[in-house]
Amino acid sequence: MDCLSTGDLDTFREVLAAHILTMNKSRLAVQSGLGRRTIYDLLDPQKEFNPSIQTVSSLLRALAS
Repeated sequence: MDCLSTGDLDTFREVLAAHILTMNKSRLAVQSGLGRRTIYDLLDPQKEFNPSIQTVSSLLRALAS
């Protein structure tokens, strides 16, 4: 949460990706209500990292459960 409050999106992406990589992506998609493609796009370093607050919120809720 510190990286979000300071605007350090690179660190936030790294931490989020580390958590996502340990999870089953299909299950995470169901739990978060997001598409698997969206989840994989967040992990892809070649893609721009600019998720909506709703996407981040859905992922954090799913990761917390």
